[in-house]
Amino acid sequence: MKVFLYFFIILFFNSVGAFGQEIAESDFLFSKNLNTVYKNPSQAQRVADYLYKNADTQLEKAEALYLLSESKKRQGDYIESIQDLFKAKELINPSKDHFLNSLLLISIAERCQTTGINDIAEEYLRKASRQINSITKKEELIIAKAFLFYERSNKSLNKDSVSTAKQVAKSSENSLKDIKTMVPALLIKNYILQGNIYFNNKEMDSASQYFNESQKLITTTGMESSSLEAETLKGIGEVQYTTSNFEQAKANLKKALNIPFVEVPLRVTILRDLSNVYKTQDSMEAYQNYYRESSTLNASVLNSERKLRNTIISHIEAEQEGAIRSDKKSYYIIVGVIAGVLFIFFIGYYFYNKKLDKEYQQFEKVINQIENKEKLEIPKAVVPEKIKETKGITIPEETENAILQRLENFEETTKYTNSDMSLSLLAKQMQTNTKYISEIIHTHKNKNFNTYINELRINHIIQLMKEDKKYLNYKVSYLAEESGFSSHSAFTVVFKSITGITPKQFISFLKKDDKVAS
Repeated sequence: MKVFLYFFIILFFNSVGAFGQEIAESDFLFSKNLNTVYKNPSQAQRVADYLYKNADTQLEKAEALYLLSESKKRQGDYIESIQDLFKAKELINPSKDHFLNSLLLISIAERCQTTGINDIAEEYLRKASRQINSITKKEELIIAKAFLFYERSNKSLNKDSVSTAKQVAKSSENSLKDIKTMVPALLIKNYILQGNIYFNNKEMDSASQYFNESQKLITTTGMESSSLEAETLKGIGEVQYTTSNFEQAKANLKKALNIPFVEVPLRVTILRDLSNVYKTQDSMEAYQNYYRESSTLNASVLNSERKLRNTIISHIEAEQEGAIRSDKKSYYIIVGVIAGVLFIFFIGYYFYNKKLDKEYQQFEKVINQIENKEKLEIPKAVVPEKIKETKGITIPEETENAILQRLENFEETTKYTNSDMSLSLLAKQMQTNTKYISEIIHTHKNKNFNTYINELRINHIIQLMKEDKKYLNYKVSYLAEESGFSSHSAFTVVFKSITGITPKQFISFLKKDDKVAS
């Protein structure tokens, strides 16, 4: 937060060039220099303008805009002030920049309350309160709460809820004392607020005490000739007028009026107070002069408030329209995503069904072959092992016929389901040697030994599944073991190469098929 590190730099520099040099060497915190905006807002505006032009991030720009807004407000440029606040609000991330966002929301609420848009002011204060709950730094939390409590107290006071105003203001005073040396301006504002609360409740001793505390803190912290001193002197003057100390009241009110930076509404109040003092003293000419000046200035204030109200409303409407557009955009995005997902789902479902139809056709083909007493074989294109060419082995015809007969007998048994079955073991069972049995399988079966045995096993297990329903409830691993395969995966690969579908899918079709034996 580079801007807040230099926010309200001590204004000992008379040019932007001098400030630019200082900014590279400074490490002042926002909280330590917050006071300055009340003392010299025109210089603070030049500082903020420099920071805005040299900001590196959106957050830094927003921080500078906040400073610009506060400076312009104290110089009476309310329209640009509120525009800067909304512009800053567009630049920040509400889910991250909680401190600055809370200050912006409170400032907008204060402008709304000033112009009589109380419902909207309350809504912005509620939003600010939620943002403050997410602030983690102690100093930032105290500062944000101080601004919030100040507006809450003012709002309660305007509703004649004095007890609530007192309670909120006192709570803020206690927390501000922890950072009194860092941010005396906020504690001074608090004392002024409490002085006004007690004054409005006609508790003059307490009001006088808080205004005097404010003046004492102004003197010890170098805040003389600030807008805060003007407010304090106005409060002291009003107490003195109420207690019939007219000369002192007049002196303090005139001193307040001569302070360089006094906001126009405050100036109107001071002029009106002075006119009342002169009226009480029967100085009618002075009374009329001050009253006329206050009335003229008040008319400009009312006109300014109307323009400000219209500006605020237009910005709020623009915000709402933007939120609606954002909501619509989000809605369309969500609808688009859902539509896309559904489209992908239906496309996937379509191709899945096509695949399923193809597999079922293959299943029916396998079932028809079995019913027609045809042996299932691996298609020649997918035979896993290439058959070796014959080496010209000559087998006596009588021997060859005998071996073929034994092979037919072997096929009628289930000896091929022995997981240890090998070419040498088969040769031994056929009472011959491996060369003869291999040559005969190649010549008469047109396949190698592995293919021959695997086809027998798959035909066997399929027949079992078709004839005995209980096999449909067995796991694939059990079926693999039952048919002589050493592993689940080997069984699945061979099964699919012969039938065109997986064992699991084949079982699923068999369960639904009415040709399965009961």
